[in-house]
Amino acid sequence: MSAVIEGLTHSQGSIALISVMLCGFAFQGFTVQEFDYDNLSRYHQIVYIAFSISTSLCIASFLFIAVSCTLLEQSGHVARALAIAYDVSPDFDVSLKNWYMDKTFSAFRVTLIQVFTGSFPLFALFVALFCVLKFPPVIGEVCAGIFLLSGTCMVLSVVRNNNRFVTEVLQKAKQK
Repeated sequence: MSAVIEGLTHSQGSIALISVMLCGFAFQGFTVQEFDYDNLSRYHQIVYIAFSISTSLCIASFLFIAVSCTLLEQSGHVARALAIAYDVSPDFDVSLKNWYMDKTFSAFRVTLIQVFTGSFPLFALFVALFCVLKFPPVIGEVCAGIFLLSGTCMVLSVVRNNNRFVTEVLQKAKQK
């Protein structure tokens, strides 16, 4: 099996771990908050609704990623997670490589990475809205702005680096 494919296989464990950790943080923030909706100002009621929706989406997306990547990466070998390796023939690694090259699997993995990347702004939004609800005026908004700016910078950085990878590494590899 090539080093690239093996690297992709093992990276799914890291993605699952990061996802489950952030899912836990979001769930903790979601369940320990004690805001009396009826006693909130109209502004804070709207923030509370946005907080609840964004946190639910954040938890759901990170949980989806964590479960999917865990199944795909179990024991460091993709296919063994979805089938109990009924065919552990000498050409198992070739089969594994073929699965990685399969368009359906590749599309699913791209979707996982897109959901993973898209979950970071959701997480930043969750923390930002939590700050507005939890801290006094001005301090909450300043903290929220920091998290929103951080989330935006993170997404732009990931997109920029991914585009560079696609154009500078993958395109050059295709040309060889």
